Amino acid sequence: MHELTRKLLEAGPAGRIVRQFEIEVMLGGSRARRYGVVNRLLANGGLIRLRRGVYLIPDPKGGTTGSPALAANAIQPGSYLSFESALAFHGLIPEGVRVSLSACQGRSREFSNPLGLFTYTSIPTVPGRFLEGVESTDTGMGSALIATPLRAIADLAYARRLSPPAREFLVGSMRIDEEDIDRIEPSAIVSLEGCFRSARVRAFLRSLRDERSSG
Repeated sequence: MHELTRKLLEAGPAGRIVRQFEIEVMLGGSRARRYGVVNRLLANGGLIRLRRGVYLIPDPKGGTTGSPALAANAIQPGSYLSFESALAFHGLIPEGVRVSLSACQGRSREFSNPLGLFTYTSIPTVPGRFLEGVESTDTGMGSALIATPLRAIADLAYARRLSPPAREFLVGSMRIDEEDIDRIEPSAIVSLEGCFRSARVRAFLRSLRDERSSG
């Protein structure tokens, strides 16, 4: 085992995400030396590159153990896991999601690495409210920013250009249990309506609130 790998594993468990500056501090020496060590570790599986300057410490026994939610946050700082990925994380949809789907500000992006495909969809909100309905959630390997079910639904409404009736889509197409929909507080829906610039999203959320209240 390379000494850098040993130091990284001593500092935290396999599956942990490290950044370039952490590696530079541990290695010391010249830039050329650091570059050479990192490239050798990438070649022999001692490190896994998630994107430039962001790495995953693999399990020495093999595999790419890690939290997709933590990786998604690290690959695109300021993003949060959302859409079907967040709904699957919360157990609201019956099947897993192979692609890690996140919301971000700025331009939409996509990254592919050994953990899978990570996509980032730009969600425009009113200033200062981009992270409303997003929580720091324990993944079992650390805390990640993940949309609440309601925020994930609202982001879906924006990305897919959904129109009312909301309940019909959520139950029929997404296969979310009606009981889970009815657990959403109307006050939370009202608050989230004010976050979105999109009139279509606000209408979808109003539909969800009205149908929930009457249901």
